[in-house]
Amino acid sequence: MRHKILAAAGLAALTLAVPAHAVESPPSGIPPSEFATQYSGCLGQLRSLIAQGDFAGVGPFGQHFTGLVNPGAHQGTVGEEEFLEVVIGIPADELAAFCAQFARDKNEDRAAVVRGMSEVVVVTGSSSGIGRAVAQRFAREGACVIVNSSRSVEEGEALARSLPDAVYVQGDVSREEDAQRLVAAAVERFGRLDVVVNNAGTTKRVPFQDLEGADDELWQRIIGVNVMGPWYVSRAAVPALREVKGTIVNVGSVAGIVAGGSSLPYAVSKAALHHLTRTLAQALAPDVRVNAVAPGLVETPWSVGWEANEAVIGRTPLGRMAMPEDVADAVAFLARTPFATGEVFVLDGGLTLF
Repeated sequence: MRHKILAAAGLAALTLAVPAHAVESPPSGIPPSEFATQYSGCLGQLRSLIAQGDFAGVGPFGQHFTGLVNPGAHQGTVGEEEFLEVVIGIPADELAAFCAQFARDKNEDRAAVVRGMSEVVVVTGSSSGIGRAVAQRFAREGACVIVNSSRSVEEGEALARSLPDAVYVQGDVSREEDAQRLVAAAVERFGRLDVVVNNAGTTKRVPFQDLEGADDELWQRIIGVNVMGPWYVSRAAVPALREVKGTIVNVGSVAGIVAGGSSLPYAVSKAALHHLTRTLAQALAPDVRVNAVAPGLVETPWSVGWEANEAVIGRTPLGRMAMPEDVADAVAFLARTPFATGEVFVLDGGLTLF
């Protein structure tokens, strides 16, 4: 990268010495109150390079500043007022293009640092089934993994022991304090958090027509785990994820897309999770990406012996149910695709084509 990443001087400090007429007409026509926020990192970096006479570091853009210092002479400082007066006179499109490139270079540097370190991944509900496959997938790729379950403690501990660098944290994500403790354990143990996979879920087989069977207790439990759990974990994780441009992947279901699934409360909970995915993606961009995978029928302990299995497979163009590893592949794909956010990726073997 050509730009030297130096401690950027805040533009708010620069504006203290700016003449009134300069502040009234900032680049791109943005209000003066937003000028410092939008351009501070870029212009602080630019001023540092110009002060050192590093015109090579800013390329042709440096021609605007040749009158401030002698090229190649390391002067060490550039007058704030003089610098900002030059900036005000630069065409808005040139300034925007330079700052956009600066942002891309900075992100590339950060990504290179991240690639040189092990990712830290929290996978909720990972003692069996989909969550287990997701934890194993990330671990094979060198990630540090936090395994979690609410009840299957022995299975969770055994999985953590089997992975190269993992720790087990027991907790019910429908309880906010447990969700916070799970995230805190990841940061305290590994010093960072890159990926959150909200996989923990619960259901009960109740025919849609059995309205009495979908009682308040069932609704509260399913919504608590399947919707509030991802919300609590995600909210607790956001500060750490922002630091590394991290990502959240929620495990939804085609039951949240079509009128089907193990129970009415379950279908509603997955539809809510899909919408939480989209709204969080909007709220957290550009710092944190949020996506979801929506599997169809998956071979897990939950689906064993379900009388509808054969009928569902019969309607699936690919002629089988998904394996947990299929879902893990999709989760890893979404976690590693830097331009994807707000997506609900349907993984159902073509079931919902008809």
